[in-house]
Amino acid sequence: MNRSSKKPQPDQNTRQKQLVLVLAANLLLFGTLYYLAPSLGFYHLPFIYLGVGAVLALWYVIYNKGFRTLHKTADMLPEELSLEEREFLIADGKRRMESSRWALLIILPLLAVFLVDYVYLNLPEAWFS
Repeated sequence: MNRSSKKPQPDQNTRQKQLVLVLAANLLLFGTLYYLAPSLGFYHLPFIYLGVGAVLALWYVIYNKGFRTLHKTADMLPEELSLEEREFLIADGKRRMESSRWALLIILPLLAVFLVDYVYLNLPEAWFS
């Protein structure tokens, strides 16, 4: 295969900047919708955010098989598995983490919106009462 036919891979720093920009854009979008929707008469958005966030978080954990191979080497896995099976499990875990990363781009901004809303609604009362 000719190397020139491959797409150039962005370096790690560029990829991290892109992820931060996507996270910031999602946070801005979700936060704006969260606070704008009630003024437009749509009061169900917090429940939708909660449902979508919970379902995505549950899917993320199940899809990644409970993170059972995270930070493990072939030596840490059961000895009754062959070396090829252990290496396959570790490679499969890494592949699953990489392919499900998109869900974090939705889950994390939703959590941040709920955190900001909690701080906005509850902490000032505790400080001043």
